[in-house]
Amino acid sequence: MAQPYHPAELPMSHSTNAQYTATQEYSSRKSSQQPSVYTWSPLGAGNSNLRDTDNPAVHQFPEGEFVPFGFFDKVDINLFKDTLSPSVDWRYEKRRQVHQILPFLYLGPWSCLADRDWLNQEGITLLLGIRHSQLAKAGLLSGAKTAAALNIMTASIDYQDNQELISNLRDVINGINEHIASSVPLGLSRSTEKKVLVFCETGNHSSALVVMAYLMVMLNISPMKALDLVQSQRLSVIVDGPASLLLLAFEAIIVAKRDVERVRRASILDTSASSKKRTNSRDTDDMDIDEIEFWDLERKPLAPFQDRFTN
Repeated sequence: MAQPYHPAELPMSHSTNAQYTATQEYSSRKSSQQPSVYTWSPLGAGNSNLRDTDNPAVHQFPEGEFVPFGFFDKVDINLFKDTLSPSVDWRYEKRRQVHQILPFLYLGPWSCLADRDWLNQEGITLLLGIRHSQLAKAGLLSGAKTAAALNIMTASIDYQDNQELISNLRDVINGINEHIASSVPLGLSRSTEKKVLVFCETGNHSSALVVMAYLMVMLNISPMKALDLVQSQRLSVIVDGPASLLLLAFEAIIVAKRDVERVRRASILDTSASSKKRTNSRDTDDMDIDEIEFWDLERKPLAPFQDRFTN
């Protein structure tokens, strides 16, 4: 018995008897074209300054902490890069002299204030005394008379013990930086260039500790490195047990402050990266929409079927 013939099933639009014919090809296969994928380069990629917080030339604390606002716009950063060569001809009698630690920072004993001609010629504009509170009560170790004679500034930091000295270091460092950033003319020559002389009774103890603390903050160095830099110019500086503990305690403080600032800066970078990513995403979406609208305007309306015309 002959099997019934079943013609291959055709879509209705492919049938010769169909009233309508397809205007487009149909397919049940999924498109092999992959959707567009948008990627962004990692923030700071290819930038050698990505890890600025590891760079000794970068101040690692917020403005207002150890430097006044706008400090680095007013001060030549090279002042902190030009460290002096070690002194090779140290003699014991040099302990009575003033020694330059940085281009604008000097260290010496109180007795050196008597040499006003040298102070004037060197261009010292701030006499910063570091003294025990008992000496302050007695009116000793003051630079007021010398400062008045030279038309320069003077300040004193009085402390009862090492703990009080540590608590004053932030203000002392900020005060030094405020002075060197100032454009007020000082001295007999009315110069706007600023130089600071830090002194104590001998120039070897509390004043040296303040200078070392300043170097630790502004040069991002350890207490040992700060001691090396100071002793390379003034070999008579002595750091005993209590002084070592003071520097280590101050180091712990600035390390904690530095870590907080690093987290803050990293958070700002992350926020900036996220904002940039969202902006790029919005721009991409806008471009896709514009492209769709463009093609919609260019193409004419097309019905899925049209009348079949027969001759």
